[in-house]
Amino acid sequence: MNTLKKVPMLQSIDERVLKMICDHLKPVIYTENSYVIRAGEPLDLMLFITQGIIWTFTGTSAGDGSVQLNGSSSLSSSTSITKCLEKGDFYGEELLSRISTYISFSDLPICTENVKCHTKVEAFALLAKDLRRVVSEFWWYFPDLKNSELKEKSALSSLRAVRQRNRSKKEATLPPKSDADREQMPAN
Repeated sequence: MNTLKKVPMLQSIDERVLKMICDHLKPVIYTENSYVIRAGEPLDLMLFITQGIIWTFTGTSAGDGSVQLNGSSSLSSSTSITKCLEKGDFYGEELLSRISTYISFSDLPICTENVKCHTKVEAFALLAKDLRRVVSEFWWYFPDLKNSELKEKSALSSLRAVRQRNRSKKEATLPPKSDADREQMPAN
């Protein structure tokens, strides 16, 4: 949970929201030199690194594993690494800032850089669909919800969930009906 609190948008968020986010984190392992996300792909996860080193840099894949950077043919000494992420760091905050405005997966932000493992990496991933579920359930903690239709859907979803929980509690506290009670009830 301490790593979640490093994310600026989550620093002042309620503990219940952070707990729900933790419940949705999935452990992932990436091998050395593997790509997490390539530039031009949808940003569909946030990554919280627990071991290893990840590099982020701009450029496009040439299809043979090499990377084209500003017209050059491969990852070379002219390559400039945007960031070096290590244990305790995170990637994908843009997803959190945009999650409140996307309605479908076609609206996900597009990654503008390559995210590649320099070493074997162990991390926790928060998928966009799971983050969306958290935002839908705790929409009032996310003041950046700009889309009024999304706010309405989130509010209705929350109300339905509360009503369903209340109905389940009520049914659980009612004594079971006997056969005699059922026979006395008028048929519709």
